[in-house]
Amino acid sequence: MSAFLNIAYITARETPMIGWFFDSLHLQSGDDFTDLRVIVVDSNISAISKSSAISKSLDRNVIITPPKPTVWQGRHRLTKGEYWAKCNAANTALCLAEDGWISFVDDLSVLDSNWLERVRSATARPMTCTLGSFKKVKNLTVEGGRILHLDEFAEGIDSRWNAGADNGPVPCGGDWMYGHVTAPVEAFLTVNGYPEALCDSLGFEDVLTGMAIQKAGYVFRYDRRMLIYESEELHHTDVKRFKRFDKGVSPNDKSHAALARVQAGDLSIWNHYDLRSLRERILRGEPFPPPSGPTTDWYDGQPLSEL
Repeated sequence: MSAFLNIAYITARETPMIGWFFDSLHLQSGDDFTDLRVIVVDSNISAISKSSAISKSLDRNVIITPPKPTVWQGRHRLTKGEYWAKCNAANTALCLAEDGWISFVDDLSVLDSNWLERVRSATARPMTCTLGSFKKVKNLTVEGGRILHLDEFAEGIDSRWNAGADNGPVPCGGDWMYGHVTAPVEAFLTVNGYPEALCDSLGFEDVLTGMAIQKAGYVFRYDRRMLIYESEELHHTDVKRFKRFDKGVSPNDKSHAALARVQAGDLSIWNHYDLRSLRERILRGEPFPPPSGPTTDWYDGQPLSEL
């Protein structure tokens, strides 16, 4: 039997084209979700739950949820406006994931025809995180999970592409991790998940999380055959805008300070809770608690109420 696979789909769009993803996953899984869980984390949950593609999957193993409470956005926010909080959304998915493996995929995407096969192959390698590839394309047309048309353009191709190979994955570092990754759930639990306290409102979370996981002893590979296609045009429309910004002037800025911390192995500013313990409570059926912090920006001490 295959290793249990969780797939996390995170979005904040009114129409993230989630049907593309689900239809292509149905094709590749043969409608068998026995050892598969899809976790959709979305702040527009009332809109996304109306998707017919999701509706026909609800009896299989699909969870649709808003992000857990955070100080950066939503009802519990301490800030004046809505801020980028991808770490919080990713940690929501991790709390709902079963033991085994998790694969994070991007919205506005359709899976390449061999995607699930490549992911399943990756789960056969313990202590290994496999980074998938992406191509942002124009005029993407999808029907029934199959791509009917797309136009590639140079700027939309994954910058790591030429370092990959067609005959299998290649070794790489954790700093190559951008979004699309398949890894043991335990890899994320080992480093206490994605760094909400460090990176929410800033960004840069994928790379820093990958670096921390590598320092924890995991091996990284890049498999460009584990491919998803994303609509270029839709990336610029129909998205709930969250503020995201750096502080300071490069290289003396918040992003470089965050990088220096992770390079030094300092994860003291990461999360204001223990993800492993929280996950155990959530999997027992308890609700997500209110956020426990932060109340100030770690970089300069500015109160979040001023942002």
